[in-house]
Amino acid sequence: MGYGRWAMEADRPQRDRREAVKILQVTAVFLTALIAFVFVAGLVLSSSDWGRERVRRFVIGQVRGIVHGQVTVGRISGNLLTGATIESF
Repeated sequence: MGYGRWAMEADRPQRDRREAVKILQVTAVFLTALIAFVFVAGLVLSSSDWGRERVRRFVIGQVRGIVHGQVTVGRISGNLLTGATIESF
């Protein structure tokens, strides 16, 4: 009877290690999926009119905080990751 209890206690570190490895595996899969999702979302948004308009508004807001004057940014075309064109600045 005492031997069975000792065997269960001896197995505990191995069980804890397996649980820790399982948690790390799940975390790694989750982080990989999250990074892939963000990358794909960035590609899709940077190629859409809506995404380019969001970037244009963000740039205007940032530049207005630095420049003391009026700032306008025209239409942005192309892919923001491989090459974009700003029609007027």
